[in-house]
Amino acid sequence: MPHYYCYALNAAGHVKAREIMTAEDEHQVIEQAKAYLRAHQSIPAIEVWLAERRIRKLWQASHPSAVSDAASKSSGV
Repeated sequence: MPHYYCYALNAAGHVKAREIMTAEDEHQVIEQAKAYLRAHQSIPAIEVWLAERRIRKLWQASHPSAVSDAASKSSGV
């Protein structure tokens, strides 16, 4: 199983912490990252990476970027 790096970002977008997550695929690691965000409400965002490729950036549900990100995905952007 691949190891993914999940970087917890502070409000300025700088790395606050790094977690290593193991998952079968990208969908599974995204779900793990969402759970991590729910458990750490003080972290505004998290980036999920596999080697040099950023898989996704996730925001706390209360963050304005979370709303715009969800809207762009539903509109096919």
